[in-house]
Amino acid sequence: MKAITEKQRSCIIKCKSVINDTERGNPLDRINLDELTCYDASKIINGLLTLIKLNRLMWRGCQVSGSVECCTALDNVYDTIEKYSK
Repeated sequence: MKAITEKQRSCIIKCKSVINDTERGNPLDRINLDELTCYDASKIINGLLTLIKLNRLMWRGCQVSGSVECCTALDNVYDTIEKYSK
């Protein structure tokens, strides 16, 4: 399996604030990004970018929570984080 690339790592670090939790911190900080495969990193990136897009739509007044796109993005991010949690 191919390891995470530097470009993927920087994209995850840049976009990870979209899932920041003020009480428990950022869940991406709890995993070692070096352990991610290229495929899993792309799943996280896809989920984070979708959540950023949905956040912008929400601020424009659209109802996005509970949508298929929102649930899929959250699953992509959190299922992959859970896979690498220790």
